[in-house]
Amino acid sequence: MDAKAKWAVGRMPLAEGVQWVLRYALGDELLQGIWDEHRGRCYDKTISFPLLVWLTRDALVEFNSGHESFVKHQADRTLETSVQAAYGKLGRTPVAVSQGLLLQATRRLRELFPDWACWQTPASLRAFRVLIYDGKAIKRVAKRLKSCRGAAGGLLGGRAGVAVAWQTGLALAMRGDVAGAANAGKHCGELVPQVCDEFDSPRLHVSDRGFCDLRQPEHFTRRPGDRFLVRYHPKVKFHRDESVAARSSTNELGQSIVETWGWLGSEQDKRRRRVRRIELVRQDADNVILITDLLDADE
Repeated sequence: MDAKAKWAVGRMPLAEGVQWVLRYALGDELLQGIWDEHRGRCYDKTISFPLLVWLTRDALVEFNSGHESFVKHQADRTLETSVQAAYGKLGRTPVAVSQGLLLQATRRLRELFPDWACWQTPASLRAFRVLIYDGKAIKRVAKRLKSCRGAAGGLLGGRAGVAVAWQTGLALAMRGDVAGAANAGKHCGELVPQVCDEFDSPRLHVSDRGFCDLRQPEHFTRRPGDRFLVRYHPKVKFHRDESVAARSSTNELGQSIVETWGWLGSEQDKRRRRVRRIELVRQDADNVILITDLLDADE
C-alpha cells in the first residue's frame, strides 16, 4: 500500500470502509463462480445467487430481518418475486455453496488483512500457523410447522465444523451437516486438508475435547511438520510413561502446572500416540488438561 492509498484509507469513514471491503470480498463475479462450481442440480432463474447474498447482507446490516429485507427490495423492484420464493431459494441452497462462499470470501479478506494487526504467537511457536477447530450445533430452532407449535421440547438444527486462523481471527473454512447430533470431529478428514492448502508453513492444530480421540491426530499430522494441541477427554485413556519424571511449575496466577509423558490409547491400538500431558490445577474449577505431540517441553 503506497502513501496515497494509506492517506485515503485514513480519511475513509469506518462504515464506508466496511462497505468497500464487502464489495471486494463478495463481488458478483466471485459469487457467480462459487454458485456454478457448487450448485449441484440447483439452477438460476429470477433470483441469482449474487442477489440472494446481497439480500441476506442487507437483512443483517441494514434491516431487522430477512422478511423486511425482502419486502423492501420488492418495493424497489430489486426482488422481482414473492417473499415466499426468496425464502424457498434460500432454503434450497446447497450446503456446499455456503462452504465455498466462506472459503473464497475469506481468501479475499486475507489479501486485505494488514500484518501489523495479526496476533503474535509466543516465540516458541513462531514457526507454526495456529489453526483452531470447533463444532457448533444450531439450537433453539423456531417451530415453524403448525403441527409442532405448542409442543414441548426443542428442535436441534444442523451442525458446522469450522476452522479459524488464530493470528487473524478469520474463519477459513467449514463443513456443514444437517444432523445437529453429528460428532464435532466427523468432517475433520475433509476440513483439515482444505485448510492446510491455504498455508505453506507448518501448522499447529488446536481443538477442544470434542476432537480428542485417536482418529483426529491422524488428520492433524498428515503433513510433515504439523503438530496438535487438544483438550483431553477421558473417553480416551492416557497411559503414563513411568520412566520419565513428571515436571511441575507455577504460572503467573500461582496455579500449579504438572507435565507428564506417555501414550494416548492402549498398547493394542495401532493408532496409539506418544504425547505430553499438561494439567493446569485450579482450586475453584475443573482442572484443564491438554494433550499434545509437542514433546519437548523446553523447546
